[in-house]
Amino acid sequence: RTALWFWTKQVQPKLKSTGAVEKNDLGVSVDVINGGLECKGGPNEKAKHRLTIYNGILEAFKLKGKGKLDGCKR
Repeated sequence: RTALWFWTKQVQPKLKSTGAVEKNDLGVSVDVINGGLECKGGPNEKAKHRLTIYNGILEAFKLKGKGKLDGCKR
């Protein structure tokens, strides 16, 4: 329940307000969830690894576009 609450109250509103889903900007969700650790000064290696996995999933399902980490900045 805690994870669902956090997603609906913290992550989802930020995704909607920034248009992150439409822009394939994984960085916004990384920033909300773990930003202090992974986005301070720009994306670190963990955030970049998440992006590699995300882009692999997009490719595996033959979805258009590439993810990015533009929203991962503090």
